[in-house]
Amino acid sequence: MPRVPKKILPQISNSEETIGERIARIRKLRGLTQRQLANRIGIAQNLISDYENSKIRLYDEMVARLAKALKISSDEILGIKLIPREPMVVSRRFINRLTIIETFPETQKKRVLRNLDDAIDSYTQRMQSP
Repeated sequence: MPRVPKKILPQISNSEETIGERIARIRKLRGLTQRQLANRIGIAQNLISDYENSKIRLYDEMVARLAKALKISSDEILGIKLIPREPMVVSRRFINRLTIIETFPETQKKRVLRNLDDAIDSYTQRMQSP
Protein backbone atom coordinates (compact mmCIF):
# COMPACT_ATOMS: atom_id res chain seq x y z
CA MET A 1 0.00 0.00 0.00
CA PRO A 2 1.46 3.39 -0.98
CA ARG A 3 2.43 5.80 1.74
CA VAL A 4 0.43 8.94 2.28
CA PRO A 5 2.71 11.91 1.54
CA LYS A 6 3.43 14.13 4.53
CA LYS A 7 3.79 17.23 2.41
CA ILE A 8 1.17 18.31 -0.12
CA LEU A 9 2.83 19.22 -3.40
CA PRO A 10 1.76 22.37 -5.24
CA GLN A 11 -0.33 21.94 -8.34
CA ILE A 12 1.73 21.89 -11.54
CA SER A 13 -0.97 23.19 -13.85
CA ASN A 14 -2.93 26.40 -13.49
CA SER A 15 -5.71 24.80 -15.50
CA GLU A 16 -8.87 23.33 -14.04
CA GLU A 17 -8.95 20.79 -16.90
CA THR A 18 -8.00 17.18 -16.35
CA ILE A 19 -5.47 15.66 -18.72
CA GLY A 20 -8.30 13.76 -20.41
CA GLU A 21 -10.35 16.92 -20.92
CA ARG A 22 -7.27 18.63 -22.33
CA ILE A 23 -6.65 15.78 -24.79
CA ALA A 24 -10.29 15.91 -25.93
CA ARG A 25 -10.17 19.70 -26.35
CA ILE A 26 -6.94 19.63 -28.34
CA ARG A 27 -8.16 16.72 -30.47
CA LYS A 28 -11.30 18.66 -31.33
CA LEU A 29 -9.27 21.81 -32.06
CA ARG A 30 -7.30 19.73 -34.55
CA GLY A 31 -10.58 18.57 -36.11
CA LEU A 32 -9.97 14.90 -35.30
CA THR A 33 -12.38 12.22 -34.19
CA GLN A 34 -11.37 9.74 -31.51
CA ARG A 35 -11.10 7.10 -34.22
CA GLN A 36 -8.78 9.25 -36.34
CA LEU A 37 -6.53 10.00 -33.36
CA ALA A 38 -6.48 6.31 -32.42
CA ASN A 39 -5.51 5.39 -35.99
CA ARG A 40 -2.65 7.90 -35.95
CA ILE A 41 -1.32 6.36 -32.75
CA GLY A 42 -2.08 2.75 -33.63
CA ILE A 43 -4.47 1.95 -30.78
CA ALA A 44 -8.18 1.20 -30.42
CA GLN A 45 -10.69 4.09 -30.36
CA ASN A 46 -12.09 2.98 -26.99
CA LEU A 47 -8.68 3.65 -25.39
CA ILE A 48 -8.82 7.27 -26.55
CA SER A 49 -12.27 7.50 -24.97
CA ASP A 50 -10.96 5.98 -21.73
CA TYR A 51 -8.03 8.45 -21.62
CA GLU A 52 -10.32 11.41 -22.32
CA ASN A 53 -12.78 10.32 -19.62
CA SER A 54 -9.95 9.66 -17.12
CA LYS A 55 -10.94 6.00 -16.83
CA ILE A 56 -7.31 4.97 -17.33
CA ARG A 57 -4.09 6.83 -16.65
CA LEU A 58 -1.64 7.89 -19.31
CA TYR A 59 1.84 6.45 -19.20
CA ASP A 60 4.95 8.14 -20.55
CA GLU A 61 5.03 6.52 -23.99
CA MET A 62 1.35 7.29 -24.60
CA VAL A 63 1.90 10.96 -23.67
CA ALA A 64 4.69 11.07 -26.27
CA ARG A 65 2.53 9.32 -28.90
CA LEU A 66 -0.41 11.67 -28.27
CA ALA A 67 1.86 14.71 -28.43
CA LYS A 68 3.29 13.57 -31.76
CA ALA A 69 -0.14 12.72 -33.21
CA LEU A 70 -1.65 16.03 -32.08
CA LYS A 71 1.49 17.98 -33.12
CA ILE A 72 1.97 19.57 -29.70
CA SER A 73 4.46 19.22 -26.87
CA SER A 74 3.98 16.76 -24.03
CA ASP A 75 4.02 19.78 -21.69
CA GLU A 76 0.81 20.95 -23.36
CA ILE A 77 -0.85 17.58 -22.77
CA LEU A 78 0.26 17.53 -19.15
CA GLY A 79 -0.90 21.11 -18.60
CA ILE A 80 2.56 22.49 -17.80
CA LYS A 81 2.45 24.74 -20.86
CA LEU A 82 -1.03 25.81 -21.88
CA ILE A 83 -1.95 26.27 -25.51
CA PRO A 84 -4.30 29.14 -26.29
CA ARG A 85 -7.87 28.23 -27.06
CA GLU A 86 -8.18 28.99 -30.74
CA PRO A 87 -11.59 30.07 -31.97
CA MET A 88 -12.91 27.72 -34.61
CA VAL A 89 -13.86 29.37 -37.88
CA VAL A 90 -16.41 27.45 -39.92
CA SER A 91 -17.68 28.56 -43.32
CA ARG A 92 -21.34 29.40 -43.76
CA ARG A 93 -21.58 26.89 -46.66
CA PHE A 94 -20.39 24.14 -44.38
CA ILE A 95 -22.91 25.09 -41.68
CA ASN A 96 -25.73 25.12 -44.25
CA ARG A 97 -24.81 21.63 -45.42
CA LEU A 98 -24.66 20.32 -41.86
CA THR A 99 -28.07 21.83 -41.17
CA ILE A 100 -29.53 19.96 -44.14
CA ILE A 101 -27.84 16.70 -43.07
CA GLU A 102 -29.40 17.11 -39.60
CA THR A 103 -32.85 16.81 -41.21
CA PHE A 104 -32.03 13.41 -42.76
CA PRO A 105 -33.43 10.20 -41.27
CA GLU A 106 -30.99 8.69 -38.75
CA THR A 107 -29.82 5.85 -41.04
CA GLN A 108 -29.12 8.25 -43.91
CA LYS A 109 -27.36 10.66 -41.54
CA LYS A 110 -25.09 7.86 -40.27
CA ARG A 111 -24.26 6.85 -43.84
CA VAL A 112 -23.31 10.42 -44.80
CA LEU A 113 -21.18 10.84 -41.66
CA ARG A 114 -19.48 7.48 -42.25
CA ASN A 115 -18.60 8.58 -45.80
CA LEU A 116 -17.33 11.89 -44.46
CA ASP A 117 -15.18 10.09 -41.85
CA ASP A 118 -13.74 7.84 -44.58
CA ALA A 119 -12.90 10.86 -46.75
CA ILE A 120 -11.23 12.62 -43.82
CA ASP A 121 -9.24 9.47 -42.92
CA SER A 122 -8.10 9.12 -46.53
CA TYR A 123 -7.05 12.77 -46.67
CA THR A 124 -5.13 12.67 -43.37
CA GLN A 125 -3.32 9.49 -44.42
CA ARG A 126 -2.25 11.13 -47.68
CA MET A 127 -1.03 14.20 -45.78
CA GLN A 128 1.05 12.04 -43.42
CA SER A 129 2.71 10.02 -46.20
CA PRO A 130 6.20 11.20 -47.17
